[in-house]
Amino acid sequence: MLEDLYAMPFFLRRHRTGLFGPYVDDLAESLVARGYTAHSIRGVLRGMCVFGEWLAASGHALDDVDDRLVARFAATVQCSKWTRRSSYHNGPRHVLDFLRSKGVIAAAPPPPPDHQIVIEFSAWMTEHRGVRAVTVEGYLLLVRELVQTLRGDVSRLTPRRLRAFVLGQMAVHGHTRASNFVSATRMFVRFLVASGRCDAALVAAVPAVASWRETSVPRHLQPDDVERVIAACDVKASAGLRDRAVVLLLARLGLRAGDVASMTLDAFDWKQARLRVAGKARREDWLPLPQDAGDAVLAYLANARPRIRAEAVFFNAKAPFIPISRPIVSAIVGRAIRRAGVKSPSHGAHVLRHSAAVRMLRAGSSLTEIGALLRHASIETTFHYAKVDRDLLLAVAAPWPTSPRETTPFVGSRSIAMPWLGVS
Repeated sequence: MLEDLYAMPFFLRRHRTGLFGPYVDDLAESLVARGYTAHSIRGVLRGMCVFGEWLAASGHALDDVDDRLVARFAATVQCSKWTRRSSYHNGPRHVLDFLRSKGVIAAAPPPPPDHQIVIEFSAWMTEHRGVRAVTVEGYLLLVRELVQTLRGDVSRLTPRRLRAFVLGQMAVHGHTRASNFVSATRMFVRFLVASGRCDAALVAAVPAVASWRETSVPRHLQPDDVERVIAACDVKASAGLRDRAVVLLLARLGLRAGDVASMTLDAFDWKQARLRVAGKARREDWLPLPQDAGDAVLAYLANARPRIRAEAVFFNAKAPFIPISRPIVSAIVGRAIRRAGVKSPSHGAHVLRHSAAVRMLRAGSSLTEIGALLRHASIETTFHYAKVDRDLLLAVAAPWPTSPRETTPFVGSRSIAMPWLGVS
């Protein structure tokens, strides 16, 4: 196998005589089977070789290889000008996973089991609240800290203890992380109330993160800038075909990053030109599929999607070929915005969702229609976009008095009574 990767005998001898020499050919074959290119495989083997030399110089045997040694190697090894640091990180990690799969070294120790209350909370969110799996996992990461603090005994949870714990966590995290922590804690307390483990009043003890939503305007792009972002995707490359399809779905339908990441092949009804989107709380909706977005998806499926028997639509452009995640969707949008040279208030997928809503509003669509496309559970959420329509706001805004005598404000051409200002 190595002969297909290296022409010089020096590299063949170096790889086959090292600590991992007996396994190098099998490792290379496994990487080929997973879709890695020859260039990527050589990078992995380079890191593996240096890792083996480092182990031998440190007096370690093959049986000593574990996550701790891999982390120490990545932290201490010095990169040369010919070798990227990713080679020294990916090589040892691939070797570790491969040797564990073959039983050559001990398997990774299993994570400590969750407390029973955490297991029940996870099942409750999935079965009774319809929370998506990725959200459940994010909540569990945060709730485990609270359960560990209580030593598994939720009867010790009091309003004072709950507030002290949440405020302590909020003090060391940013706004987004703190908001997620508050949401997870509040959901957990509601679970305790539903299961009869605590009083309902305890929910009110969870403090909220300060947020003045109505003081901001939805961060969006102008229609011309959105088209420039779409055009920035290079359709001559496989990754560009995927990126164009992703960006068009986000820009035309106002989808969330998670909607695109979890999209499956059976979600497309090509005969009726519509797309099924599974939103929050197990809610499914059918949305009209625009022509350009549908053409972009078909071009990706025909020319760029890996030939893998799987239900997911979009995959990583490089090996290992696994379905893309929500962060990858946002990264695709960010790269397209930077390539287009567009000045954007944010570089994630949500800026295209906001842009789609603003475009509809300025085209004359009602807030009800916008809420239907964005699949908002409450029309109050859609009201947030009304602030973007400056002409509408100017029509209902009262002019600022220019002199003490101008005490009668007007809304349009109609005066209104304001008794608290002495106007009737």
